[in-house]
Amino acid sequence: MGSEADKSIFMTQKWRGILCFLLTAILLELFVFNFRHFQSLFYQERVLEPENLHLDGFVLQDDVWLPVEEGAGVVYLKGLDALLENEDLHNIYLDWELPQSFDRPDAVSGICTLRPYIRDEGHDQYAQMADRIYRPDNVISKYLWFQGTGRIRTIVLGCSLSEAGAIRIRKIVANARQPLCFSWIRCSVMFLLAMAGTGLYSFWKSDQQAEHTMKGKFAVVTMIGLALLVPAVILYVENGYSRIDHHFQPYQKLAEALAAGQACLLEEPSEQLMALENPYDYTARTAVGLQEGRDYLWDTAYFQGRYYTYFGIVPCLIFYLPFWLCFGTHITEGAVIFICAALFYAGVWLLVQTYCRTYHKEIPFAVQMIMAVSIFLGSNMMACMGNPDAHDVPRITGICFLAWGLYFWISSLPEECAETAGSDLKLWRVTVGSLFMALAVGCRPNLALYSFMAPVIFWKYRKSGIGTADRMKRYAALLLPYVPVAAGLMYYNAIRFGSPFDFGFAYNLTVQDCSRTVLALDKVILGVYGYLLKFPQLDYRFPYLVPGTFAELNRLGHTTVYITYCYGGLLVCNLITWCIPALFAKDKWKRDGVYIGRILAILAFLQLLVNALTGGISYNYMADFAFPLIMAGWSGGLLLWDGMRGTADVKIYKGFLILNLLWSLVFHAQFYFVSTLEQGNTELYYRIFYAFNFF
Repeated sequence: MGSEADKSIFMTQKWRGILCFLLTAILLELFVFNFRHFQSLFYQERVLEPENLHLDGFVLQDDVWLPVEEGAGVVYLKGLDALLENEDLHNIYLDWELPQSFDRPDAVSGICTLRPYIRDEGHDQYAQMADRIYRPDNVISKYLWFQGTGRIRTIVLGCSLSEAGAIRIRKIVANARQPLCFSWIRCSVMFLLAMAGTGLYSFWKSDQQAEHTMKGKFAVVTMIGLALLVPAVILYVENGYSRIDHHFQPYQKLAEALAAGQACLLEEPSEQLMALENPYDYTARTAVGLQEGRDYLWDTAYFQGRYYTYFGIVPCLIFYLPFWLCFGTHITEGAVIFICAALFYAGVWLLVQTYCRTYHKEIPFAVQMIMAVSIFLGSNMMACMGNPDAHDVPRITGICFLAWGLYFWISSLPEECAETAGSDLKLWRVTVGSLFMALAVGCRPNLALYSFMAPVIFWKYRKSGIGTADRMKRYAALLLPYVPVAAGLMYYNAIRFGSPFDFGFAYNLTVQDCSRTVLALDKVILGVYGYLLKFPQLDYRFPYLVPGTFAELNRLGHTTVYITYCYGGLLVCNLITWCIPALFAKDKWKRDGVYIGRILAILAFLQLLVNALTGGISYNYMADFAFPLIMAGWSGGLLLWDGMRGTADVKIYKGFLILNLLWSLVFHAQFYFVSTLEQGNTELYYRIFYAFNFF
């Protein structure tokens, strides 16, 4: 009876908590996100008359104001003192149409960027306000709010129209009443955030490991995975720019070539390109009028009068070639990247679970879940999903194979391996793990560096067993899967570039001459700063992460370094990496997991240096070492957890883990919105934009 009563009380409290969160979300939606509605309820609306309006840089034609040149003009709102009499100006409502704007998937269109200037009693000159994006199908964008110093006398609106834009002015209202715009999506997000916050608070408060059933764990892991992946899929589907047929399709072209029985692409280089003394010099190509995508294939290896794809061939063999042979059409980069992202999430979770079960048996499920999510977020997944691009396909497939390879390697060990080497290895798992690690090299050759983890993982099993035959089986299980993959790659390289070890990077037709890459130590300084220490540039408005310039050539001393903008360093945006020094504490912990964490950190840092020295500084390159580096951070973090377990410091450490998760989520989720979604010009982007910028 008592247990039934306790269960009933628990369920009652549970439902009360859920209803409380739902009510709180509704109240937030009503009185916080719609506070402008209540603020404007008692305003006296005043419609601006023609004498209050003057347009400069526009010409009136058939009731439509057309910009004279470059889609820009200025709208002056004058005589506001007389219009409002003794009232202050709080806002203006622009009821405009943009009749000649049209949506293009390769340009931001159908909008008007407004740059307001005001002159009030406190300023004799005009003061600039924050820019405003005006979109006719978004109600909130039509209201511009002002807070002047004294009474506002004049408002000037600098208008930048999208391509083929024009303005039809229906009316302009001063001190307009803003309608109530209740968003159930925003309300639902607030409710889910409150529930998630409660879960994190319960984790912070708890002192003991909670018991979870296998079904419960699977449900939590699945729901969190869907929460990470489904929004990206929706935004991609709504993004017209990501789905247009770009001329850069390396894997699609390679699939057609392989289907035709040849390694070189089917396209023939132009005579102008073949006539150049150095076709890899971007300046020389531009000087003779060659344009990328029209006169030569961009970012493609050109060697002895033939085009080749220098990207790893494995993604083509797994995804693009079978799809082309089966359906006669091409699979998109978005589909490949989302499939690999889902597989990577599953692989990371299995790796985390196996690593904890093998080396840290007392780690709670909540810590394992935080670990898996932060590794997924920090491994550049959001950037790849936010803007699916052919350049990211070999990277994401490579680290996907890397995660699964490490999982099978570690899961091949007996769970008691931290204490004894008496149990035998699961050889079939060793074989599968080696195969995945080899396939990772077929995606990105530089990922071969992580295969050197094998001696660390299997070191204690090199001699243990029953005689020489048993040891030979282990070596065979570990090494034989590399043989067919390595042989295939070497043959593929030999028939293309005449050397089994030449992957073709030096023959790339891009902005820099890769055939003359200088391995200068000067690049290390910029690489360490950009990849590890750079602070992100943030804004107070959504999207909060400020996108940088796409590419530039930067001179560091006497060395030219190719740079694409790095949004933030790994040590700054993934706080768990601060725990890496715990792995190198002298003689403090002696267990196998420590050595795995150490080698991960060392190899990841070496990979960073290799990328900086050869490829330059690019945020996308971080995928090659972000996952191993963050995994190493968690290896040190779990050591700290074991050391603090049962002490008062564990709650502080839980707070650090929660902070790491929240900051990583906030930072990496921005990549859904700083990529091409705005350029795709969907109504969805601006609904999200003004859902956050509701003020």
